[in-house]
Amino acid sequence: MIAPRDYTPKEKHYRGNFRNSDLGLRTYLSQIAETRLLTPEEEISLARRIKTGDLGARDEMIRCNLKLVVSIAKRYYNRGVPLLDLIEEGNLGLIRAAEKYDINVLKSDGNPHRFGTYAGWWINQTIKRVIYKRGILKIPLYMQERISSVYKLASERGLSFPEACKRIGIKGSKLEDMLQAVRLMKRRRYSEETAEEESSMQEEQEDFGKYPVKPEEVERYVRRLDSRKREVVCLRFGFDEEPKIFKEIGDSLGVTSERARQIMVKGVNELRKMIEEDVGVEVA
Repeated sequence: MIAPRDYTPKEKHYRGNFRNSDLGLRTYLSQIAETRLLTPEEEISLARRIKTGDLGARDEMIRCNLKLVVSIAKRYYNRGVPLLDLIEEGNLGLIRAAEKYDINVLKSDGNPHRFGTYAGWWINQTIKRVIYKRGILKIPLYMQERISSVYKLASERGLSFPEACKRIGIKGSKLEDMLQAVRLMKRRRYSEETAEEESSMQEEQEDFGKYPVKPEEVERYVRRLDSRKREVVCLRFGFDEEPKIFKEIGDSLGVTSERARQIMVKGVNELRKMIEEDVGVEVA
């Protein structure tokens, strides 16, 4: 069973007080319906104040984007988690986004990303995680324990999972039920690992955006890397297409995820050194 997490008082406030109540949901939606959208200038002003520790500015940024959470949460409706829970978890992602939003990370046109675009990523991640975590609860405990026993037998005897199942008399519909449970567990494990890596990827890209050169100049430095490192860095940071996780990069290069990560780290270190030598400013 997944242990319940502890929430700070501020997180509890934004999780809401409307659990398992249609009336509560309607009340909450009516409360946030009147909140106005922020202009780009207001977002920048609030972001600067947040960086100085202004909690009032953080709360204002959050409050004005609560409708965004609802909009994103509705996309995940009917996936086994109540809409109220999706909204609550999405609000935690919004809090995280408000705390990490950095207007110094610029788009290719030299302008800051809009807060809604940045926050949308964090909101999606927190909502996905709660869906993945709830997924494992659909598998009964006795089934999870039996699957572990079969895996142990398969490892000891050098058998495949289906072969080990048949060896202990699991056949027909029971075998299919167990294989379906195994597929669900694997999807959930892969999804969690992917979500965690995407969170790391977001932080990597934030650091990438803080280099003391223009975005187009960063690409020029990337082109100076050797072909292997250049390809990995371009795939990881999305220079030519959408950013890729290490498994995707490894699959495309015929290496493991860990090897792809190692190549990326070496490439970024070389990139940082090149920029420091040319610009004369240490890259954090």
